[in-house]
Amino acid sequence: MRVGVPDRATVSRRTALSVFAGGALTACGTTPTSLPLPAAPDPVVLPYGADPSQFGELTIPFQPSTTLVVLIHGGFWFDVYDLELGRPLAADLVVRGYPVWNLEYRRNGNGGGYPETFLDVAAGIDLLSTVENLEFQKLVVIGHSAGGQLGVWAAGRHTLPPGAPGADPKVKPSSVISQAGVLDLARAAADGVGGDSVPGLMGGYPVDHPDRYAIGDPIQLVPIGVP
Repeated sequence: MRVGVPDRATVSRRTALSVFAGGALTACGTTPTSLPLPAAPDPVVLPYGADPSQFGELTIPFQPSTTLVVLIHGGFWFDVYDLELGRPLAADLVVRGYPVWNLEYRRNGNGGGYPETFLDVAAGIDLLSTVENLEFQKLVVIGHSAGGQLGVWAAGRHTLPPGAPGADPKVKPSSVISQAGVLDLARAAADGVGGDSVPGLMGGYPVDHPDRYAIGDPIQLVPIGVP
């Protein structure tokens, strides 16, 4: 799949993910806007660092819900995939009334990996605490595939030991939705999920860096106390 040139299967998959996310948000106690859907405003690009990949697209509906959604795209953590993958879902959620923060981050091939990718996701979410006039009561993180790993990890940052990458979050998610998330990095590395994508993210296998996997592998953080 080429980024920016989706085929029919990609569009269909994105539609399914959008429907699933909308239903899951409803299950989390939020109420989407009823059809027909209004037009959506344009997103605002906000940087959270100096690197070209350290930014996000914030879109606030005309009548925003008090539930803010953070989107973290997937793509095996490779730099050939970017936040364009999250734009269809972002647009769908915005017209239903949800403010959306579509987050970009450094990835394998453009300066990402451990700990940079993790630090970027942490900083990108924490930026929301500093945005003027941005008010929300709930924060729902939605991540797909590699973004599911990062999303569940982000929801469990408060469990990390002091000094660990991403520890001491300024914003704590109310809930997290993992869409086909890679939530057991050690098993994924052993099984060769995405080729060498997991060792590429973590700088090696669990036997090489058990300390890194203890911090970055979502399954090793449970229970995180976030639904």
